[in-house]
Amino acid sequence: MQPLNCLYGRWPAVAALLFALALSGLPRAVRADDAKARAATLANSAVNLGRAGEFKEALALFERAYALDPAPVLLYNIARVAEKVGDYRKAAGALRTFLDVEKDATKRARAEKVLRSVSSHLPATITVLVEPVEARVSLDGRTLANHALEELEVAKGVHTLGGTAPGY
Repeated sequence: MQPLNCLYGRWPAVAALLFALALSGLPRAVRADDAKARAATLANSAVNLGRAGEFKEALALFERAYALDPAPVLLYNIARVAEKVGDYRKAAGALRTFLDVEKDATKRARAEKVLRSVSSHLPATITVLVEPVEARVSLDGRTLANHALEELEVAKGVHTLGGTAPGY
């Protein structure tokens, strides 16, 4: 009976210790494992949707999986599916982030090749500085807004930039 009384007298301290352990890293580790498991389930579903040609739905699931578990392979998958749906900006962004975190040379080389292909579909940006400010500028026959500095997004290729100003 003596050991029971000894434990009973210390029960509040023991309970507090058990409570503190319950709030420690163990539940966080379990939550992290749950998140990884959920991400894996989402990624597997995304793969199946992609195989079925449901690329928009697959992309959404890969993005949800990445939010739960930011694994580089998910970025690569996001890029490939975004490419399939024609979202080249998203594909390029995912590939650039992938290249920032991936260490494996073979995977990096494959991603760099895909990024070159994806980048060929991205629009180009040109910056037009207009001086004097009263000048009129046109791009491919379309008059641009009258701003001193304007950034324009254009499809890659040949374009005609023109300008007129009083006295010039």
